[in-house]
Parts: sequence; structure tokens; C-alpha cells
Amino acid sequence: MKAILKLIFFVFILSNITYSQQINFNACHSLLDGDDYVFEQINIVNGRAVFQTVADPAMGSRDCNGIGFCTLQILWSDGNNRWEIIADDGNGGFSNTFVLYYNTENSQPIPPGLTLGTWEEATTVTQSLCGTINTLEGSVLSTNQNTIDNQIIIHPNPVRDELFIDGLEPESNILVVVYDVLGKEVFYQKSAESIDVSNFKKGIYFLKLTLDEKALTKKVIIK
Repeated sequence: MKAILKLIFFVFILSNITYSQQINFNACHSLLDGDDYVFEQINIVNGRAVFQTVADPAMGSRDCNGIGFCTLQILWSDGNNRWEIIADDGNGGFSNTFVLYYNTENSQPIPPGLTLGTWEEATTVTQSLCGTINTLEGSVLSTNQNTIDNQIIIHPNPVRDELFIDGLEPESNILVVVYDVLGKEVFYQKSAESIDVSNFKKGIYFLKLTLDEKALTKKVIIK
């Protein structure tokens, strides 16, 4: 019984860590009434996070221009090979969705912000009623990564024992963080030039490097 209670407690803590990340959104006033929306991470699909507006109206979900209680998601579409901001089918479900905006930047595991790629209005759906996004912010959004993408090499990948990070400038003070597929942080260190992964479980992980507000995320396979 004690072991079961400990497991339940661990799952509760992990759930809070995994789903506590938020994104703030404001756009498309003609359809969304100009209100602010708050997204929380609800899932990981094929290594990418899925965010959805929270259920509590006081926290950000709002009526959609009098046509119903609006639920929005930010997720990666494998079929369209892009990130999308979508509205529900009018009944809180997503069997039929309406795309409001899309971004073809292939960021992983989290969606791009306004500084990475370009968010385009899905005019065939919105009939050009939305315009540009006013606010899309949150600490979990991918930021512009070009300044470090070309200079850093991660190897070997797949990796068994030690992962090396080449191309770092001396005393660069870069932040190195590794997440598992559930978004749980499993490694955190500044200026790490290598990571001992020999005790990590086999599977897919995401290595995030942050330097001077620029970020780079790489998928790493541990075998």
C-alpha cells in the first residue's frame, strides 16, 4: 500500500511539472473578441508538446464573438508539416478544427514564438479577418536559434555513454538542459561540454542550449 501511495504521489508531482508551462496569446479580435488566452501543456505527441487553453474562464478561455465558449490549441500538424493554432469545432472538441494561424518553422519539442519563423494567418479559413498576432509569449516558446545553430555540433547521436557538445566558445556560460519525452528536466548545467548519459534510460530526449536569449533544441537518442 505504501508503495502504491508513493507511486500516486510521484505521478501527481510529475503531472504538475509536465503540465504547468503556460503560453499567453492575443490575436484575431474579430473572432476572439480581443481577449487574452492562456494555454497550458496538455500532452506530448511524437516528441512535440501540445498546448490548450485552460478550462477556467478566469484564467484565459473566453467566448468566441458570441458563437460559443472557445477552446484553442497550439500543436504540430504532421499532415501539414507545420505548427498550427486551431479553434475547436464549436463543441469543445477537435474532431473538426479551424486553423487560425500556422508556422512552418520545424522547432522541437515546443512551438516557436514570434521571433522564430513566421506565423501566417490561415486566410482560407479566417477570410482575412484575423490579421497579425498581437501577443504570443511564454518561457516555453522556442526563440531565434540561428546564432548558435551553425556553430554547435552534438555527437555522437545516437549515443550510449557520453554526449559531446563541440563549438562552444571558452567561458560562453551556455545553459545546457536535457528533457525526456514527457518534458521532465533530467539534466541541468552551465557550460557543459559533455554529458554522461550512461545512467539514462534508453529512448528519445531533447537537448536545449540557451545562450544570450538565443536557444537551440536538438533531439538525442540514447541507446
